[in-house]
Amino acid sequence: MSIKNSKLLELFLGLSQSNKNLRDFAKYLQGPFVTQSPRIISLFQYLKNNKDRLNDKNLKEERIFQQVISKEESFDRQKLKDVMSNLSKIIEQFLTNKKLEERAVIETTLLAESFRDRKMDTLFFNTINRAITLANKEPIPSKHLYLSELNYKFYDHPHANQNAEPQRHKVYLKETIDHLDTFYIINKLKYSCEVLIRQRIYNETWEDPEFKNKLNFFIEHMANDALPLIKAFRIAAKTLLNPTEQGYWTFKNYCKKHKEAIRPEGITLFRLLTNVLFSVKIKNGRLVEFFDLYKFGLDEDFLVHSNYMNVDDFNNIIHISYRLGEFKWAENFITNYIDYLPGHKERINIEKFYKSYIYFGQQKYLTVIDTLEEIKYVDFSYGIRKHVLMLKSIYELRNTEDTIFELKSSCITYRGYLYRNRKRIGKSIKVANENFIKILLRIYEAPYIDVQKQDLLAELAEVEGAIVEDTWLKEKIIALKIR
Repeated sequence: MSIKNSKLLELFLGLSQSNKNLRDFAKYLQGPFVTQSPRIISLFQYLKNNKDRLNDKNLKEERIFQQVISKEESFDRQKLKDVMSNLSKIIEQFLTNKKLEERAVIETTLLAESFRDRKMDTLFFNTINRAITLANKEPIPSKHLYLSELNYKFYDHPHANQNAEPQRHKVYLKETIDHLDTFYIINKLKYSCEVLIRQRIYNETWEDPEFKNKLNFFIEHMANDALPLIKAFRIAAKTLLNPTEQGYWTFKNYCKKHKEAIRPEGITLFRLLTNVLFSVKIKNGRLVEFFDLYKFGLDEDFLVHSNYMNVDDFNNIIHISYRLGEFKWAENFITNYIDYLPGHKERINIEKFYKSYIYFGQQKYLTVIDTLEEIKYVDFSYGIRKHVLMLKSIYELRNTEDTIFELKSSCITYRGYLYRNRKRIGKSIKVANENFIKILLRIYEAPYIDVQKQDLLAELAEVEGAIVEDTWLKEKIIALKIR
């Protein structure tokens, strides 16, 4: 078993995205109820001290064995595997405990069930009441699910005073039904919206041909507007069934007006808003509206969940602000939100890449090149974009004497990168980027050889397979000072 492809490494790298997580786990590992094994502690310390070199090709199991288990013993893969497996289990226990700390109602409910199973009635009732108190502090719809389950557990548990308090148990039964109804309605609408989105994006045909008719009936007759959260999902479902600009504005304005009430499902409703916006035409321009919508999502913290931001949202915000020329705003966004991206090492690289991207929009091409040269990516998708941005920047500096040499040299470097990573990036992406290199060099050499713009445009149009940055390449051909 190679440590580079192991479950332990994936767990540790996920843990090490935050220095606080590592500190907390170190305390947990050395606690009296976890482990007294010096080998497990030693392995964790080794991983912690070498966390920036764990993807190194020269990382050998034999060296880890010597550092963790014994320098005198001969290498024993099974011994190392056992220590790795035990550390993995402890990390999983730690992550589970961290989640339970965040959701105290679950932890308290599990304790109550343990008391119930052991006939500890007084402890059971005290604990289940404490869980109900905690559940009341939970966001909707989780609150309603927890309360319905807890009320049922309280009522269902046989005890001596049950017959003495019939009115109380009648109330519990009614609350259980009401809470379950709320939970069901919200999630019925929520997941129906997901189905509608998949139908639009992937052109899927749902197994039930009457799905849309049934959903319409549910919206009109079953989904009452007692809670703002229900109404928000109701508007979302109606708008996705029949996307219109007016429907989008109704949905957005309702979310803005009731932003506190919808906050527990804010990130989900924000996703639905973006999908509705994709489906409609906006008079003032869809790009401008996307920019405004993302600013609303950022202002209300809908895009940051558990101190993390989705990488796709981060990318979209940068691209939209770039296309609108909002470069200063984009720089501030990168500075303020880069720490919310997962992965410490890649996060630093992503910050440098996107700042380079903004510099390119500001025509600071030398700054772009200097910044990109500092970056070495593990993530090949960013590595590809780095090379493409580098070549575009070098081309824009074509008035300098040594640019042709630098461009050709960088093209050779990029072709080598594509070849080395061909198994990971796939044939279509490799071809699209090789076509970009080919056309870029043709455009660069055009003023020095006998070629016309129409010939270059024809080459671009007739290239076999896809090509990245085709719009930019076309702009560069049209801008050439040749016939």
